[in-house]
Amino acid sequence: SRLEKEMEEVAAGKRDPREVIEDSRLLLKKVVERLKENSENVGEEIRKALKEDIRAGRCPRCGAEMMEVRSKWGKRYLRCSNYPRCGKSYPLPQKGTVKYTTDSCPHCRAPMIIYKPPRGREVRMCVNPSCPSVKEGKHEKK
Repeated sequence: SRLEKEMEEVAAGKRDPREVIEDSRLLLKKVVERLKENSENVGEEIRKALKEDIRAGRCPRCGAEMMEVRSKWGKRYLRCSNYPRCGKSYPLPQKGTVKYTTDSCPHCRAPMIIYKPPRGREVRMCVNPSCPSVKEGKHEKK
């Protein structure tokens, strides 16, 4: 990048560091001004991206999207996006990574996830702790 080249020139004694700092400050000022001008659009794009990332299948009770949320204690869980009209929710594993699928469990219609524990292999599983597939340990290893 341009800044890296300028820093190399400063290190080699070919450029005054104050000049590079001033150039960087002006560049940063322009970026901040553009962000301020477009803050509403930027905020909306971030909201859209976050909403897309948290889609986690359909609620078996009302059919709305399920979404990942965090409790006030920092625990992650799935909750129906139709909250508070529909209060359906499921706990999620607190450690490891969770990937969402569009599939529903064949036993209880709850969302299916792909769970990768901190150690071990990925498993495809139902999020409903009361589901017969969970109680029987019928997880699909990936």
